[in-house]
Amino acid sequence: MTQNHTVKLLVSFILILFIPWCKAQSQALHSHEDIRQGVAAFVAENQSGHYQTEVQKMDKRIKLSQCSDELSFSYPFETDSTIEVRCSEINNNWKIFLSVKNRPLHKAYAVNRTLTAGYQLTETDLEPLYIPSSKLSPSLVDNPKSVIGFSLKQTLRPGHALLISDIEGITQIMVAKKRLYAGHRVTLADIQFKTVPLDKIPESAILEQSGIRNKVLIKTISAGHVYNITDFSHLNFAIISRSNLESGHILDNTDLDVILQTNKNPVANHFKQKSQLIGRTLIRDISKGTILLPAMVENSPGMLLPLASKDMINVVITRETLKPDRKITASDLDSKQVKRYSAAMGYYTQADEVIDLVPKRFITKGTILRHALLKKPDLIKKGAHVTITVTRQGFFISNEGIALEPGGLNDEIQIKVTNSGKIITGIVDAVGKVKIIK
Repeated sequence: MTQNHTVKLLVSFILILFIPWCKAQSQALHSHEDIRQGVAAFVAENQSGHYQTEVQKMDKRIKLSQCSDELSFSYPFETDSTIEVRCSEINNNWKIFLSVKNRPLHKAYAVNRTLTAGYQLTETDLEPLYIPSSKLSPSLVDNPKSVIGFSLKQTLRPGHALLISDIEGITQIMVAKKRLYAGHRVTLADIQFKTVPLDKIPESAILEQSGIRNKVLIKTISAGHVYNITDFSHLNFAIISRSNLESGHILDNTDLDVILQTNKNPVANHFKQKSQLIGRTLIRDISKGTILLPAMVENSPGMLLPLASKDMINVVITRETLKPDRKITASDLDSKQVKRYSAAMGYYTQADEVIDLVPKRFITKGTILRHALLKKPDLIKKGAHVTITVTRQGFFISNEGIALEPGGLNDEIQIKVTNSGKIITGIVDAVGKVKIIK
């Protein structure tokens, strides 16, 4: 065997041993992701409350040998924004510092199973859901007791974050977060939301943030005070309709909202207090958002004023418990007498006014029926295929779409146009038919 041949064999033998060793060395690095996950777990164990933890990404050029022992984590400084990660093996001793950001999560509630439209909520249907500030909305339900017993507007799937808009018969009012003094300019930080039934909305409450933001208080108010028009009485408030209303409709609290007129030429001779309208009868159809004027309601004293206690009036009550969305018949109804001025609360006084309407939610036996509890039956169901029409002088256009929400006659609903996917708003005109608002 020649000397060159011997050298070649020796080199080959060394390479056979060295290459696997190199591969083993390249595989014996600690995963950056494992380190970051360990940091996140350490932070979660050492903080109270619920937070979203973001751990600093590591430079890919950093190579840390695999630590056979468990890594140790600690706060090396007085703040909780830096974590020290250490491997303390005798022949493998290293440490690294990583920064973390902790963002608080806010408590909301989600449904824990599929719940169908019309279902009455119970406490066992809900579970806590923690949401980052970036996804926080005033419409999220944060107090389950405020919605228990109310009915759902639509079917909800497990994990759905419950919103006020998912529930029939409730809304939100704005209250002061803390004591505020006369002369204070109200900001978003001064506002928190409280959930109330529609028929419990305070008569002068302001329901839109634009009605109070950057406005100056003319009196001192305490924490929990409901913002209302008397807090800003020097401003130009008006009363508007919350939905489309038909001629002959008797107005109640749930039909009305308070807005601030901010334009340079505000509507004159309008109503400024809901109490001026509750119990009065419309003499023309009005659309959602219309400012109520004297010419729109009957001139006779439709708002029934308190009379002597002997003056009574019949109101319609339920004979049995009524289920949501089932048409009411004469056999479901009874009557009783109340003081005449109670009719101004929006109670029905004639059975004929109630027959063929449907309850928005379960109504227990003996309940006095109010406008807020009933609605016209849906002519279009959510998800139904509808015909969309636009009629103008000289032409007629028809298209097909899918209803994104249910609606009764003259209700505004959203429709998804089938051929374009565009979402538009229309008015229910008949069963399966919607006319376009232009």
